[in-house]
Amino acid sequence: MELGPVTILACAGRRIDASDASISRFPLIESDRVGREVEAVLRTQRVTLVVSSAACGADLIVLHVAHRLGIRTLVVLPFSPELFRRHSVMDRPSSAAWDWGKLYDQMIEKVRKAGDLKILKGTPESHLGYQAVNRALVAEAMALGKQESARGRESSGIGLAQVKALIIWDGESRGPQDLTMHFSEEACAQGLPVLEIFTLASS
Repeated sequence: MELGPVTILACAGRRIDASDASISRFPLIESDRVGREVEAVLRTQRVTLVVSSAACGADLIVLHVAHRLGIRTLVVLPFSPELFRRHSVMDRPSSAAWDWGKLYDQMIEKVRKAGDLKILKGTPESHLGYQAVNRALVAEAMALGKQESARGRESSGIGLAQVKALIIWDGESRGPQDLTMHFSEEACAQGLPVLEIFTLASS
Protein backbone atom coordinates (compact mmCIF):
# COMPACT_ATOMS: atom_id res chain seq x y z
CA MET A 1 0.00 0.00 0.00
CA GLU A 2 1.34 3.45 -0.94
CA LEU A 3 1.84 5.54 2.19
CA GLY A 4 2.83 8.77 0.47
CA PRO A 5 5.96 10.86 0.94
CA VAL A 6 7.71 11.50 4.22
CA THR A 7 8.17 15.05 5.48
CA ILE A 8 11.18 17.16 6.38
CA LEU A 9 9.86 19.79 8.79
CA ALA A 10 11.50 23.16 9.50
CA CYS A 11 10.16 24.63 12.75
CA ALA A 12 10.17 27.91 14.63
CA GLY A 13 7.95 29.71 17.09
CA ARG A 14 7.38 31.65 20.27
CA ARG A 15 9.50 31.45 23.36
CA ILE A 16 7.78 31.03 26.72
CA ASP A 17 6.47 34.31 28.15
CA ALA A 18 8.73 36.19 30.53
CA SER A 19 7.52 36.34 34.14
CA ASP A 20 6.73 40.05 33.75
CA ALA A 21 5.32 39.89 30.21
CA SER A 22 2.65 42.54 29.63
CA ILE A 23 1.22 40.63 26.65
CA SER A 24 0.81 36.86 26.79
CA ARG A 25 1.98 34.99 23.69
CA PHE A 26 3.03 31.59 25.06
CA PRO A 27 2.15 30.92 28.72
CA LEU A 28 4.13 28.11 30.32
CA ILE A 29 0.83 26.41 31.25
CA GLU A 30 0.12 25.77 27.53
CA SER A 31 3.29 23.71 27.02
CA ASP A 32 1.66 20.31 27.55
CA ARG A 33 -1.14 21.02 25.08
CA VAL A 34 1.28 22.37 22.49
CA GLY A 35 3.41 19.27 22.96
CA ARG A 36 0.43 17.03 22.21
CA GLU A 37 -0.40 19.01 19.09
CA VAL A 38 3.23 18.85 17.95
CA GLU A 39 3.16 15.07 18.33
CA ALA A 40 -0.01 14.88 16.24
CA VAL A 41 1.62 16.91 13.46
CA LEU A 42 4.81 14.84 13.48
CA ARG A 43 2.79 11.63 13.25
CA THR A 44 0.22 12.68 10.65
CA GLN A 45 2.82 14.37 8.43
CA ARG A 46 5.10 11.31 8.66
CA VAL A 47 8.01 13.50 9.69
CA THR A 48 11.43 11.85 9.49
CA LEU A 49 13.57 14.92 10.21
CA VAL A 50 13.00 18.11 12.21
CA VAL A 51 15.12 21.22 11.60
CA SER A 52 14.88 23.77 14.40
CA SER A 53 16.75 26.09 16.71
CA ALA A 54 16.68 25.35 20.45
CA ALA A 55 15.17 28.25 22.39
CA CYS A 56 12.85 27.66 25.35
CA GLY A 57 9.25 27.13 24.31
CA ALA A 58 8.36 26.10 20.77
CA ASP A 59 11.83 24.95 19.70
CA LEU A 60 12.58 22.73 22.66
CA ILE A 61 9.08 21.28 22.71
CA VAL A 62 9.44 20.20 19.08
CA LEU A 63 12.91 18.77 19.67
CA HIS A 64 11.79 16.91 22.79
CA VAL A 65 8.75 15.35 21.11
CA ALA A 66 10.77 14.43 18.01
CA HIS A 67 13.44 12.80 20.19
CA ARG A 68 10.79 10.78 22.04
CA LEU A 69 9.36 9.57 18.73
CA GLY A 70 12.79 8.60 17.41
CA ILE A 71 12.83 11.32 14.75
CA ARG A 72 16.17 12.78 13.68
CA THR A 73 16.71 16.41 14.65
CA LEU A 74 19.06 19.02 13.22
CA VAL A 75 19.65 22.14 15.33
CA VAL A 76 20.82 25.56 14.09
CA LEU A 77 22.13 28.12 16.60
CA PRO A 78 23.07 31.75 15.89
CA PHE A 79 26.16 31.58 18.13
CA SER A 80 27.82 29.29 20.69
CA PRO A 81 25.63 26.85 22.65
CA GLU A 82 26.80 28.38 25.94
CA LEU A 83 25.77 31.91 24.97
CA PHE A 84 22.52 30.71 23.44
CA ARG A 85 21.63 28.83 26.63
CA ARG A 86 22.09 32.03 28.63
CA HIS A 87 20.23 34.39 26.29
CA SER A 88 17.45 32.22 24.83
CA VAL A 89 16.83 29.35 27.23
CA MET A 90 17.43 30.20 30.88
CA ASP A 91 15.86 33.67 30.92
CA ARG A 92 12.26 32.40 30.97
CA PRO A 93 10.16 30.43 33.52
CA SER A 94 10.31 26.64 33.52
CA SER A 95 8.62 23.82 35.45
CA ALA A 96 9.32 20.29 36.59
CA ALA A 97 7.74 18.97 33.39
CA TRP A 98 9.39 21.55 31.15
CA ASP A 99 12.84 22.18 32.55
CA TRP A 100 14.25 24.18 29.64
CA GLY A 101 17.87 24.07 30.79
CA LYS A 102 17.82 20.29 31.21
CA LEU A 103 16.03 19.75 27.89
CA TYR A 104 18.43 22.07 26.12
CA ASP A 105 21.49 20.30 27.47
CA GLN A 106 20.07 16.91 26.45
CA MET A 107 19.18 18.04 22.94
CA ILE A 108 22.50 19.79 22.28
CA GLU A 109 24.45 16.75 23.48
CA LYS A 110 22.38 14.50 21.22
CA VAL A 111 22.73 16.56 18.04
CA ARG A 112 26.38 17.34 18.67
CA LYS A 113 27.20 13.63 18.90
CA ALA A 114 25.21 12.95 15.73
CA GLY A 115 26.93 15.74 13.80
CA ASP A 116 23.58 17.54 13.50
CA LEU A 117 24.48 20.83 15.21
CA LYS A 118 25.06 23.90 13.02
CA ILE A 119 26.47 27.05 14.65
CA LEU A 120 26.39 30.36 12.79
CA LYS A 121 28.55 33.42 13.45
CA GLY A 122 26.02 35.80 14.95
CA THR A 123 26.02 37.64 18.27
CA PRO A 124 23.35 37.97 20.99
CA GLU A 125 23.13 41.72 20.28
CA SER A 126 22.32 41.36 16.58
CA HIS A 127 18.75 40.75 15.40
CA LEU A 128 20.22 39.85 12.02
CA GLY A 129 21.85 36.78 13.53
CA TYR A 130 18.48 35.36 14.50
CA GLN A 131 17.10 36.12 11.05
CA ALA A 132 20.07 34.24 9.60
CA VAL A 133 19.00 31.23 11.64
CA ASN A 134 15.53 31.39 10.07
CA ARG A 135 17.03 31.39 6.59
CA ALA A 136 19.35 28.54 7.54
CA LEU A 137 16.46 26.45 8.89
CA VAL A 138 14.62 26.72 5.59
CA ALA A 139 17.75 26.15 3.51
CA GLU A 140 18.84 23.10 5.52
CA ALA A 141 15.38 21.54 5.34
CA MET A 142 15.18 22.08 1.57
CA ALA A 143 18.66 20.67 0.99
CA LEU A 144 17.92 17.60 3.08
CA GLY A 145 14.60 17.16 1.32
CA LYS A 146 16.37 17.07 -2.04
CA GLN A 147 18.84 14.50 -0.71
CA GLU A 148 16.03 12.32 0.62
CA SER A 149 14.08 12.54 -2.63
CA ALA A 150 17.18 11.67 -4.64
CA ARG A 151 17.66 8.54 -2.53
CA GLY A 152 13.97 7.76 -3.00
CA ARG A 153 14.22 7.96 -6.80
CA GLU A 154 17.14 5.56 -6.68
CA SER A 155 14.90 3.19 -4.72
CA SER A 156 12.00 3.23 -7.20
CA GLY A 157 10.17 6.09 -5.49
CA ILE A 158 10.42 4.80 -1.95
CA GLY A 159 11.22 7.53 0.55
CA LEU A 160 10.29 10.57 -1.54
CA ALA A 161 10.32 13.62 0.73
CA GLN A 162 8.32 16.81 0.94
CA VAL A 163 9.50 19.85 2.86
CA LYS A 164 7.14 21.86 5.04
CA ALA A 165 7.38 24.54 7.73
CA LEU A 166 5.71 24.60 11.14
CA ILE A 167 5.18 27.77 13.16
CA ILE A 168 4.08 27.63 16.78
CA TRP A 169 2.70 31.00 17.79
CA ASP A 170 -0.21 33.10 19.02
CA GLY A 171 -1.30 34.07 15.49
CA GLU A 172 -0.49 37.76 15.86
CA SER A 173 2.56 39.52 14.43
CA ARG A 174 4.68 41.57 16.82
CA GLY A 175 5.71 43.84 13.95
CA PRO A 176 8.90 44.15 11.87
CA GLN A 177 11.06 42.49 14.56
CA ASP A 178 8.86 39.38 14.82
CA LEU A 179 11.18 36.43 14.20
CA THR A 180 8.38 33.87 13.93
CA MET A 181 6.70 35.93 11.21
CA HIS A 182 10.08 36.34 9.51
CA PHE A 183 10.52 32.55 9.50
CA SER A 184 7.06 32.09 8.01
CA GLU A 185 7.81 34.65 5.30
CA GLU A 186 11.11 32.93 4.47
CA ALA A 187 9.35 29.58 4.18
CA CYS A 188 6.58 31.02 1.99
CA ALA A 189 9.16 32.75 -0.23
CA GLN A 190 10.65 29.32 -0.92
CA GLY A 191 7.24 27.83 -1.70
CA LEU A 192 6.96 25.73 1.45
CA PRO A 193 3.54 24.93 2.92
CA VAL A 194 3.27 26.44 6.40
CA LEU A 195 1.48 24.57 9.19
CA GLU A 196 0.42 26.30 12.40
CA ILE A 197 0.00 25.37 16.04
CA PHE A 198 -1.36 28.07 18.33
CA THR A 199 0.16 28.82 21.72
CA LEU A 200 -3.01 30.34 23.16
CA ALA A 201 -5.94 27.99 23.69
CA SER A 202 -8.36 30.68 22.49
CA SER A 203 -6.53 31.29 19.17
